[in-house]
Amino acid sequence: PGRLITDTPEVIPNPAHTDKSRVFIVHYNHCGMCKDVTHALANLLDRTGYVKCVVDFCSNHEIVRRGMGWYEEEIKRCNKIIVVCTKDGKRMYDDKEHKKDGPYTFILNMMLGQMVNHHNRSLQIVPVYFNISSNDDVPFFLSEYECYSLPSHLRDLCSALRSEINFHVDSNIDDTSNDMMQHISNLRSAIEIMGRNHKGYRKLKLTKTTSI
Repeated sequence: PGRLITDTPEVIPNPAHTDKSRVFIVHYNHCGMCKDVTHALANLLDRTGYVKCVVDFCSNHEIVRRGMGWYEEEIKRCNKIIVVCTKDGKRMYDDKEHKKDGPYTFILNMMLGQMVNHHNRSLQIVPVYFNISSNDDVPFFLSEYECYSLPSHLRDLCSALRSEINFHVDSNIDDTSNDMMQHISNLRSAIEIMGRNHKGYRKLKLTKTTSI
C-alpha cells in the first residue's frame, strides 16, 4: 500500500507529450458485477492519461463482424495484457472439457500457446486479483508473473503499466470533488459490491483516508 500524501504532489508529465501504453484487459464475463469491476478499472487507467485500455464489451459490433479474429488482432496491437483473475474464471479455465469455451479461455490458451510452443517469454502479462480474494485465483501458468491485488496495489499496477507515471493522489481516496478520486472510489465500490455478492469472497472494508 502507498503512503498517505500530505505534501504538494510533484509535477506529472504532460500526457499529451507521452506515448500511451496500449493495454488489453482480459476478463471472465461471469456476471454484471465482474463486468462493472473491469469497466471501472479500465476507466481509471484511461483517466491517468498514460494508458489506453481495450476491453471487448466496448467493441461488440466489431466482434460480431470479425469473431475471435478481433481478439487476436487487438492483442497484437497492445503493449501489455492485464488478466483480471476471479474464482469463477479460474474454475472455468481449469475445466478440462472447457464446457463454457469463450473469449476468456480462448485468450488464455493463446497466451499459453505462445509461451510454451513458441518460447515467447516477451509477452508483457499483468495478472490482477482482489483484496477480497487471493492470488489462488491466478491460473497456475500466470503465477510466475508479478501479480497485483486491487485496490491495495493500484499504485504499483499503474507503475508497472507505465514506469514513468507519477501517480499522485490526495490523502482522501473518497474525495469526489476530484475526478481521479471519483474513479478510484468507483473501482473500490465495484470491488466491494462483488465481494458482498460473490460466494467465498471476503467483504472489502472501505476507509475514508486511504492512499492507493
